[in-house]
Amino acid sequence: GSRLLMSDQSLAPGAGSYVFSSLADFQAGRAASFGRTIDQDDQRLDWIESFASVGDQWQVTRRLGTVFGVRIEDARPVGPPRQLGQADSIFAATREAANMTVSPRLGFTWVYGAHGDNTPSVLMGPLGTRWGVPQQVLRGGIGMFRGPINPQLLPSSLGRDSSPLGPRWLRCVGDATPAFPAGGSVTDAPPTQCADGSSAVFSQLAPSPTILQDGIRAPRSWRASLGWSGHIAGFGLSLDGALSYNENQASVRDANLVPVPRFSLASEAGRPVYVTPSEIASSSGAPSPIGSRVSGNFNRVMEWSSDARSIARQLTVQIIPLLASDRFLSSFAYTYQQVSAYDRGFNHPTGGDPNLLQWSRSPLEARHQIQIQAGYAMGRIVALTTSFRLRSGLAYTPMMNADINGDGFANDEAFVFDPRNVRDTSLARGLERLLAAAPSTARSCLSRQIGQIAGRNSCTGPWIGESTIRAALINPVRIGRTDARISLFILNPLGLFAGQGLTSFSPASVAPDPVLLDVQGFDPATRTFRYNVNPQFGRSAGFSGATPVRVTLDVSLNFSTPLELQQLRRWMRQGRGSSTGPRLSADQLTARYARSATNVYTQIRELTDSLLLSDKQQEALALAEQHSQDGIDLQWRLLATNLSAMGDSYDEGAALTLAQETEARVFALMRAEEPTIRAILTPVQWQLLPSGVKRVLSGSEGSLSRIFVP
Repeated sequence: GSRLLMSDQSLAPGAGSYVFSSLADFQAGRAASFGRTIDQDDQRLDWIESFASVGDQWQVTRRLGTVFGVRIEDARPVGPPRQLGQADSIFAATREAANMTVSPRLGFTWVYGAHGDNTPSVLMGPLGTRWGVPQQVLRGGIGMFRGPINPQLLPSSLGRDSSPLGPRWLRCVGDATPAFPAGGSVTDAPPTQCADGSSAVFSQLAPSPTILQDGIRAPRSWRASLGWSGHIAGFGLSLDGALSYNENQASVRDANLVPVPRFSLASEAGRPVYVTPSEIASSSGAPSPIGSRVSGNFNRVMEWSSDARSIARQLTVQIIPLLASDRFLSSFAYTYQQVSAYDRGFNHPTGGDPNLLQWSRSPLEARHQIQIQAGYAMGRIVALTTSFRLRSGLAYTPMMNADINGDGFANDEAFVFDPRNVRDTSLARGLERLLAAAPSTARSCLSRQIGQIAGRNSCTGPWIGESTIRAALINPVRIGRTDARISLFILNPLGLFAGQGLTSFSPASVAPDPVLLDVQGFDPATRTFRYNVNPQFGRSAGFSGATPVRVTLDVSLNFSTPLELQQLRRWMRQGRGSSTGPRLSADQLTARYARSATNVYTQIRELTDSLLLSDKQQEALALAEQHSQDGIDLQWRLLATNLSAMGDSYDEGAALTLAQETEARVFALMRAEEPTIRAILTPVQWQLLPSGVKRVLSGSEGSLSRIFVP
């Protein structure tokens, strides 16, 4: 007995759709309603947005920096607005949407502690590049950010389209519903009017204009953030909080809806209904399209305003163990999020007066999020990394599947009947089965709301997890003359355990089915609707079980010339063979190779302030650097002398091997300086050295810093 909506998306715009109350009605061709748009054409809106901004950075002290600025923005339609005739007089329509906003912004960063030079250490290893010892930093900021007015809301009231009142809506319910065509196809000639001889109460063909509330403004958001990062007892820590107050958010109401209900549903906690009982089709429960209208000459008259608001709060904690080895990595992060929205019951589900603004939980809020990452390098062969992300379910509202309050919107919150007190035995049995078999989160949500209209976004979907594993060869594999990097990627490996105590592990967010009750008809004598229970309530719509495990083998081939060979060719071909220009001398080649590798002593002396080096330590480092550089320069000169002596038809492979062997000897010379540097620095200073320097001194492969010099 589920309600079925037939709508062929391949049809031309405005072809329409039939709605059936049950599968049996569909098989018999008994449609409950029909709707479509007529005279729908392209609409044009000329819109100009402009902005100007100015900002600056001020380094107050070596450790305290600020950034500040202001942004001025303006948006307005081009040309005079269209006159809407009768709609202007009935609904006091306005079309003024131009407004200017001034947005100030301010931020700061304060670096403190011994490692306070704004140069956090970086770990470069087989698991990739990541932060090492984090800075001790306090940071924050506040500012106002403006968003654009959505132009899609405005054309019928501001645009210059051929139909200023917008397209006409055809709505037929009950006995006014046109006959469903044989074969179920409406592509040839979709109905342009309701059934002949039907009641005028259940049919309407009228335009649906858009108007603006006086004083509409562009949305804007005041955002503030405060964060800290540092290290305590061998762990890198970060704590970040953010607060966002969003105002002038777009909200809509139907200005053509009568403001006073015609009656209420006593069996559903006094739910207001905006049509009379005689204006509800008893066979389907569909309300009259004109019974709730201020003016029957119009369908919906959507009045947009900017009085909705929302507040978002977020707190994130991240913990990273500071491991001495670059062959391990791990991190843990937890985020708490709370988002509340203040809006009407036209944008969101409603169980009362849809014109009222009310606070509710946002359907986009994921209250809890957990992320875990880990990695391990197996020697110099394979790097294994894995990540796991778990988040709480999104909020949703138990819903009716159709409009029952007569406001023209199918967004009514469901009433949670007590199966012990329901006279309709079919409804009672359906509720009992649902409460026994529904997911635990859905059962809990319904149980605490029995006997009342369900609250907006009062239910929460199941937790959803995402997991990945990646195994990659650390070094490229030589295939012919190209290098190949090979990795194996496994998406959702925890899906292997689906059905063994795990709820759902999916890389995508799948929303639960929010429909609790399907409307089957209306009894005007008792003023009650007839319902069927949707057995799929609370379950992920169109989804069963976990996402299949996906295994991907990635092979990346590099057909480009290696950087070292490009550099060698650039320097060696000049002045040889048919190449023009003078041949580089041994002195010139020596200077270029020397610039391509940075001495570790140079990097250490650049950290004099942050390491608090004494005068004696600086002198010792300078002396050791000179001795080290002499040996390195000698290696570069020997290489340059051999290369410059090669003739026009030199052996490129032999020249490249010679350069690589020299670089390896330079690397060994730098590595040999570790005892000297350790003797000069204190243990604390050594610990604070950037990981790139310590990797060179410890002899890690591939850690020699090289720069391409043209």
